[in-house]
Amino acid sequence: MILTMVHMEDPCHAASSSGIAPSTATALSMATSLQFLHQSCEGRNLGKERDGTIPGLANLGNTCFMNAVLQCLLNMPGRLNEACKAFADLTPLDLSGKGKLGQRFAELVVEYDSKEDTGVSRDSDALVNIKATMAALDLMYAGCEQQDAYEFLGRLLDGLDENFGRLLRDVAKQAGPDGGMVRSICGITTYSTRWCHTCLEVFEVDRTTDTTMRLPLISSAAQMDSSLRRKEESDPISLIELLQAVQLPEEIEGYDCDRCRAISSKCGTEFHRSNMSQMAGLIAGTKDVLGIALFRFLNVLDEGGNFSPVKIRRQVKIPTVLSLETGEYRLCGIVSHMGATLSSGHYIAAVRSLRDHQWYDCDDAHVKPLNLRSLYEVGELTGTRPNADPFMLFYHRFSADMEIAD
Repeated sequence: MILTMVHMEDPCHAASSSGIAPSTATALSMATSLQFLHQSCEGRNLGKERDGTIPGLANLGNTCFMNAVLQCLLNMPGRLNEACKAFADLTPLDLSGKGKLGQRFAELVVEYDSKEDTGVSRDSDALVNIKATMAALDLMYAGCEQQDAYEFLGRLLDGLDENFGRLLRDVAKQAGPDGGMVRSICGITTYSTRWCHTCLEVFEVDRTTDTTMRLPLISSAAQMDSSLRRKEESDPISLIELLQAVQLPEEIEGYDCDRCRAISSKCGTEFHRSNMSQMAGLIAGTKDVLGIALFRFLNVLDEGGNFSPVKIRRQVKIPTVLSLETGEYRLCGIVSHMGATLSSGHYIAAVRSLRDHQWYDCDDAHVKPLNLRSLYEVGELTGTRPNADPFMLFYHRFSADMEIAD
């Protein structure tokens, strides 16, 4: 089914930036457009077909962490960016600082989309306001120190979630989907199962829906053993193996089982804690956008017996097409980290442009085509530049009968 956005030119101007509610007709039009976010958009690409390199993003002082994430989101296929463009001129009532961050991104979507031959400069209000809003939320973003791209992504998506939620409440007079609007587009639902060895009960716990799935690159045992860490780090691993590793059963002793306790109480016998097997990271559902963070920054036990932060540089084989029980996904963006530590490195992005469907290397304001054959084939790759370690991966759902390269 082909979906179209309601033309929003007049409704956008009907709502003032002061948060005054629009007319009834406008609210109905808004409701129809916001409903667009709920509907399935599998495999759909809403970007404009046009030639030319995508715009670069100016560095405002060690903001490569921000720019790399923004490039991936700004070139994400599907509904998110179209919704941002439709509602960029609307300010919900009582918007918090976090919600304002989402609104700033919506403004950047509009500016980015309007650029043809030039990039987004240091004078861009939208770009400057994103950094300023981050600083208002947390003072560590006020200076020019390097920050964690993964943390920035989480804050930005939470802000968009609040922004859309307030628009639904204040303008369209309807509730958003359970778990939030953004999580209805880029949510991944995971859960754990536990099996009690005494009563043999199997039950589900810890069901959560997040915007990104984190995958450790080494085992928990390797975090406590420096020699084992070096061994695991030198051994390349595939993304599929990492997904399987987080689901391996874990044996837990001395578990306080509710069912065992209830049976003991009913029978008048002494309650004893039991052994339990747990499987975590089981995937219950995924949405159109699938985000995966390769957890490279850890506190590990060093040879002196002290915990210290390290970067795990283990090579990961990344599939361009990821097949899960919940759907088929195509790689569309990679955020990579260059350097030995989180605080002293540099972030870059590789994105599949919505404008011409080609891959580009994005290094702040500098953007150039990526001529890696592996990005255009169904296969695997381990990086897009020498000494650049993939850190966050973005996939988008496609129909099984679609061409992989369109």
